[in-house]
Amino acid sequence: MQRLMNYIWLLNACANSLLEPNILLKEALEKTDNFTRELKGLKEEEKECLVKEIENVISYLRENRNYMESLEERLKRALFTLQEG
Repeated sequence: MQRLMNYIWLLNACANSLLEPNILLKEALEKTDNFTRELKGLKEEEKECLVKEIENVISYLRENRNYMESLEERLKRALFTLQEG
């Protein structure tokens, strides 16, 4: 049981560590429309810089989403096992 509870502690730590990123994500979402409007009229070098930065963010978000989706699916299977047994 102790090993199982250690895993639960790890899951709770993962979930709790997402609180600040969720706050930042909500703020970023709120500011996205204004950001997009300000993109018009940029110089080519400015555009290139922003493209690279945005692509990096998208890659990071995608990777984290994949990890979270994988964990969620595995936990659903674990929950199903617990509820069946």
